[in-house]
Amino acid sequence: MANKLLKKSEQNTCEKIAASGTGLEARRAAALLALTEGATQTAAATKTGLTLGQVRYLLAIFREKGMSIFTTATTSKPAAKASTAKAKKGKSGKNDKKKAKKDKSKKKKEKGGKKKGKKSNKKT
Repeated sequence: MANKLLKKSEQNTCEKIAASGTGLEARRAAALLALTEGATQTAAATKTGLTLGQVRYLLAIFREKGMSIFTTATTSKPAAKASTAKAKKGKSGKNDKKKAKKDKSKKKKEKGGKKKGKKSNKKT
């Protein structure tokens, strides 16, 4: 018997995700379940509404990263806090960029005023 794609615990998790709805993760989980049961990639795509390219990509990513490709399966309280921290970091990063841009424009204005003053001194 060939080596199955999903372990029993992964299969149980995929079944829960697949039953959770019609979103992309549910379809991906269903595709992995179909592949584990021996379906071809084409059959898994047809069954789940994914394209063949999506199933191939899913399979490659799953082999590389495992169950971490599913946010619903791996989300826990600490991970949710981490994603919130990332969102806050992203906002502060935008503010930092705006502040730096303002500071840069102030410096240009200051330099521009000094240059004009120097040029006018040289001409007289």
